Amino acid sequence: SIYDDQPNAHKRFMEKLDARIRNHDREIEKMCNFHHQGFVDAITELLKVRSDAEKLMGQVTDTNRRLQEAGREVTAQTEEVIGCRIQQRNMTTTVEKLQLCMPVLEMYSKLKEQLDSKR
Repeated sequence: SIYDDQPNAHKRFMEKLDARIRNHDREIEKMCNFHHQGFVDAITELLKVRSDAEKLMGQVTDTNRRLQEAGREVTAQTEEVIGCRIQQRNMTTTVEKLQLCMPVLEMYSKLKEQLDSKR
C-alpha cells in the first residue's frame, strides 16, 4: 500500500515506523535500566567473592605450609624411632646369642679352674 498512488502514504508509513522505533527504544532503555542495578550488584558480589577467594587461598597456602613442616617433624621422629628399634633388635639378638654361648663359657671357666688346680 506504500507504493500505491495514495498521497503521502510513504511519508505516513515512515512517521509510523519512526514512532514504533522510538517506542521500542524506550522499552529497551527501560529494560536496560531495570537490569542495570542487578548487573552492578552481581559485579560487586563477584568482587567480594574474589576477595574472599584470595583470602581463602592464602589460608590454604598457610595451612599447607604448616602441614608440610609438621610432616617433616613427624618424618624425622619416625626415622629416629626406626633407628632406635633397629638398635633394640640388634641388642636383643646379641643377648640371645650370648645366652647360647653361656654354657660353653661356663664350661671353659670350670675347665680353667680345674687346670689351675691341676685336676
